Amino acid sequence: VPLAARYRVLAVDLPGFGGSEKPDANYSAEFFLGAIAEFLDRVAVRRATIAGNSFGGILATRFALAHADRVERLILVSGVREFNDEERNFTRERMSRENLLGLTPEVNQLMFAPIFAKQGPAQERYLAKQNAKLMRADYPEYARAMARSVETALTAYQPERLGEMRCPVLLLWGQQDVVIPPDHARHALAQLKNGTLVVLPG
Repeated sequence: VPLAARYRVLAVDLPGFGGSEKPDANYSAEFFLGAIAEFLDRVAVRRATIAGNSFGGILATRFALAHADRVERLILVSGVREFNDEERNFTRERMSRENLLGLTPEVNQLMFAPIFAKQGPAQERYLAKQNAKLMRADYPEYARAMARSVETALTAYQPERLGEMRCPVLLLWGQQDVVIPPDHARHALAQLKNGTLVVLPG
């Protein structure tokens, strides 16, 4: 059953992503948390269940810590990730603005196809979406926003604060996730006072 059959569902393009504006901003955690709070105010939502995927999960966690009164529940889909220095340096280089501006469909295939557990329609849709971005008029602004957001993604996660989380937290993970393996979720689960982990096989 689609969530929208029972709930009011709002899907958000954060600043710098999707169809949203891509300003020349710092794209820090505080920048994104302010944007989320402003969005909720504009749509008159005082308290919500917030779901975040990957980088969105890191931001959702930070938002729940900063605005506990506004988050009823939290759903993190591959949404917690600790990085060591080697991983940070590799990711900064790979996702630099210069490298992003040089992406081609062939490079997208090499970069993104292996992150899927199996070939199929989901993989094809994702690759088509990545390739379509390259043709957008605002792609240079997207590359700038993405490169700055990557720095936030590498440093914004605060695992030592998970024990402060008041709301129930659902960790939803793919068993074969190669980008953020399930061990990251298990480590987070051990820190949470009210957490549940669901691992999806295949």
